[in-house]
Amino acid sequence: MKGVILAAGYGTRLLPVTKTVPKELLPLVDTPAIQMIVEEFVRSGVQEILIVTNRRKKALEDYFDREIELEASLKAKRRKDLLAKLEPPKASITFVRQKEMLGTADALLCCESFVGKEAFVAAHPDDVVLSRAPLTRTLIRAHKKTGKTVLSLFRCEESELDHLALVDADFRKDPVRVRRIVEKPGRDNAPSRYGVLGRYLFTREIFPAIRACWDDVPDPEVVQPRAINRLAARGRVMAKISRDERLDVGKPLGYLKAITRVALSRPELAGPFREYLRSVL
Repeated sequence: MKGVILAAGYGTRLLPVTKTVPKELLPLVDTPAIQMIVEEFVRSGVQEILIVTNRRKKALEDYFDREIELEASLKAKRRKDLLAKLEPPKASITFVRQKEMLGTADALLCCESFVGKEAFVAAHPDDVVLSRAPLTRTLIRAHKKTGKTVLSLFRCEESELDHLALVDADFRKDPVRVRRIVEKPGRDNAPSRYGVLGRYLFTREIFPAIRACWDDVPDPEVVQPRAINRLAARGRVMAKISRDERLDVGKPLGYLKAITRVALSRPELAGPFREYLRSVL
C-alpha cells in the first residue's frame, strides 16, 4: 500500500518561524514531525510515499535527500552513532507540488496518478500520535476487513468541541460505522465527542466524490469532509477509535506539549529534563 503526506499548508498558526521554515521540519527534540509520520508509515508496511508540498517548501525535499559530504566526514571520524541518525527511511519518497492552495481535497487530487487503482493511507503531519503500535497499521487492518474507507477518531476535550470536525456514527461495532462528519458544530450541537484525527485510509472512491462536491461548495476547505459524507451516505466509511495520545504540533501549545512528551520518552533525557521542569515550575 502507498502513503501520502499532506504537507502543503502555510503553517500560519506558527508564524513567524513558518515564513521560512516548513512547520513539518520543526524539531520535536531532534526529529521533525514529518519524519515521525514517515517512520509510522514504514512500520506499517508502506514502502512508497508521496509528500505534497508547495513551492516554498523545498527544504522538505532537501531533508529527505542524502547529505553525501556530511556522511563522508562522519565516516572518516568513525562517528557511527551520528551516521545512524542520517540513514534514509526504508521507503521510496517522492514529491509533488500543489500549484494552488485550494485545501486538502485539491491536495488529494494531486496524488491520484501516484496511488493508481489501490487504496492508500494519508496523513496530516500536524497530528503526532504517541503509540507503541503504529496507527496507520490499525487502519490498514480495518480496511482489509471491510474494504472501505477508514477514518481515525479521537475523543475530544470539552474545549475542542467548538473548533473541530466531529463524527455522527454508530459506535456499537468495531470498526465504527460513520454516518457523517459535522464541521465545527459547537458543543451544544455536537453529534458525539469524537473528532477526526489526521490519519485516513481512502479507497479510490474519494477522487470522484471530491469532484462531485467541488462545484457545490464555495470553501475549498470543506470539500474533503463533504466528499467523505457522500461515501458515508452509501455506507462506505468506517472508523477506528485511537486511544493513544494525540498532539497537535501545528499550534504553539500543542507543539510545546509534543516536545515535552518526546523528551520525557527518551531515556537519556527524561531524568535531567524532569529535574529542569521541577526547577522552573
